[in-house]
Amino acid sequence: MGRASENHLVFRDSTVSRKHARLFSREGMWMVEDLGSKNGTFLNGEPVEEPARVLPGDEISLGNRVVKVLEVSSPLKMEDTASRTQVGESLTRVDTEKWKRIMKTIEELSKEIISSPSPERLLHRVAEVAREALGAERAAVVVREGGQDRIVATSFQEGGERSIGLSRSILRKAIEERVGVLTSDALTDIRFHGEESVVTMGIRSAACVPIWKQDEVLGAIYVDSSVARKIQTLDDLEILTVLGNYVGIVLEQRKLFEELERQRRIRERLERYHSPAVIRRMLAQDEEITLAPGRFFHATGTVLFADLVGFSSMMETGSAGEVGKFLNDFLSAMTEIVFEHEGTLDKYLGDGIMAVFGVPFSMEDHARRALMAAYRMREKSGEFKWRGRPMKLRIGLNSGPMIAGDFGSEKRLEFTVLGHSVNLASRLQSEVADPGEVVVGRTTVSQAGEGFVFEPKGKFKVKGIKEEVDAFLLKEVKE
Repeated sequence: MGRASENHLVFRDSTVSRKHARLFSREGMWMVEDLGSKNGTFLNGEPVEEPARVLPGDEISLGNRVVKVLEVSSPLKMEDTASRTQVGESLTRVDTEKWKRIMKTIEELSKEIISSPSPERLLHRVAEVAREALGAERAAVVVREGGQDRIVATSFQEGGERSIGLSRSILRKAIEERVGVLTSDALTDIRFHGEESVVTMGIRSAACVPIWKQDEVLGAIYVDSSVARKIQTLDDLEILTVLGNYVGIVLEQRKLFEELERQRRIRERLERYHSPAVIRRMLAQDEEITLAPGRFFHATGTVLFADLVGFSSMMETGSAGEVGKFLNDFLSAMTEIVFEHEGTLDKYLGDGIMAVFGVPFSMEDHARRALMAAYRMREKSGEFKWRGRPMKLRIGLNSGPMIAGDFGSEKRLEFTVLGHSVNLASRLQSEVADPGEVVVGRTTVSQAGEGFVFEPKGKFKVKGIKEEVDAFLLKEVKE
């Protein structure tokens, strides 16, 4: 007995092994023996581990198939070809019209998977098709996530009770044992004797198949009815299997949509801080440095502070609308320059900008990039005029070690950098730089490389730092 066509008794059932078990006569008695099948052979509910005697009234279970022993007589000649063909045909006969309808529906669903933006809607359609095809009262698509089974789609017979309570025993057998389950009368099925879920929910006939992705079980399709033998043919199980393959595709699409949505949200947030080039590197490396609360790291980079000169007088002479639009246009232009040099926008400081180069990704030339950006920002600022007066910036830069990460409260976190190097850059901008000047710390000068012309500005005592600091002016950038 088994699934292979050369067997005497053929079962076209995926839960039955190719050569599952055998019946043979020994010393005038009929015996049943398991042939190392995947799902085992059971005699009256007990596993057949050694050849066991078969008596009238016994039930032999092979996967989802049950053989009822009506009587025991002398050995039969099962080698007869005509007899074998008749058995095979009786067990594999299919409802052609039913399959035509199912395949047409599958074709329609396949078109929907391309055009529909909602995997949830497709899963509900699958549940509906499964219920209608099997004439069941209820159907559900179950997804296994993190070891938990969750119902993601349901369908109910019109006029019937619109609540779903799945038999955990049937569902568990399908998912954990990775087999299709078909029972025409669960109350008399020896596999589910004593199962409370079957009894309390009044389930008489049911079918359930696992949803596969390669070797991984993603979930299951489940249908049931309170009427015995409503679901009972091999066709019913095979229809669910076909639908299960389809659901596997839908779930992959659903996963893809979720990933695209996740990346969209990530990109939206990252665009506030990082250049497009940095964002591409983050997404390519699945980097979430700026998205993981509580994650902090040491870094080496160059910090830039820039402040718009004369903004207070602008607010006194212009309307709120004029000032707001002017400032937004100005800050947008400065931010684009930061991004062009692959810097990270740390934050806007009213009418100023704080940016960092070399964070979150390490850059050997972070000092050079920051200096190029500062020089370009100073040039660009002169193109903006308020009441005919060109705008000027005070800019301060410094390089060195710092701590980076998301800082703030549980309700609001912001990515930023902290440390002595950062404080010095801020003081160089606010206390040392004159309007139109780019003032640079010694460490930045030493790491700048060729192409920059600096001029010593002197030694300065700045707030929060004990020793005097050397300051240099960026005079020229040689292309």
